[in-house]
Amino acid sequence: MSDLDQRLKDMPKFDISSQQKQEMHRSIMAYYDKRVKRSTRSNRLKKLSVVLGSLAALALLFIIITASLNQKVENRAVDAIKAPQNSQTSSVQENSGSTAQSQPDPILKTSLTLPNGKIVTQSAQWKGLTIQLNVSSISPDEAADPEMFKGVIGNHSTIISHEIVPTSAGEAILALNKRTKPAAAQSSEAAYEYWVIVHGSQYAYSIEVSFFGNPSIEKHQVEHLLGQWKVPKEGLK
Repeated sequence: MSDLDQRLKDMPKFDISSQQKQEMHRSIMAYYDKRVKRSTRSNRLKKLSVVLGSLAALALLFIIITASLNQKVENRAVDAIKAPQNSQTSSVQENSGSTAQSQPDPILKTSLTLPNGKIVTQSAQWKGLTIQLNVSSISPDEAADPEMFKGVIGNHSTIISHEIVPTSAGEAILALNKRTKPAAAQSSEAAYEYWVIVHGSQYAYSIEVSFFGNPSIEKHQVEHLLGQWKVPKEGLK
């Protein structure tokens, strides 16, 4: 038995018609239906409010995350643009520094142009001759010594002859030198050198030509080279 039926049973007995009872029952049921509907609607509104609140929070979180990601993407794009520029700048600076370090002092730069057009700045082979360009530091006393060329040629050798010859770098000493071979050398063939030497107060510039054979024949080859020898004028002061 429901609560409503129990209440109806407990009500005082009135002399009412069956139709009136039905109307009263419908009125009471309608009242309870309204309360139930109101309660249900209220619960639905509460649930809807909770759902809407959750959706709003999720939307706000989504906006924050999206903004953060966009900022990171922009920062990376800026870094990507700057990186090649920095790399190029760094590369230019490194290359400039490397070039500056690798370039010798102009006063130490000499060159010799061979008859075949090849330019020698250090060493080369030509017609059986080994050609080497040298720059040596000398003291003022050595510069004033008429035989300073002996110090340039060095030890373990015998200077056979020397003379003054004209060159494109000015008057020079042309010395014929016989190089002493090591005791363990297997060949008995003599090794000769022609040295062409000019100097200033601080530096001596030389062409060292090494060869095996007849010095008289090779002398003409050496003299043929002397017109294309470039020596810095500053070094001859």
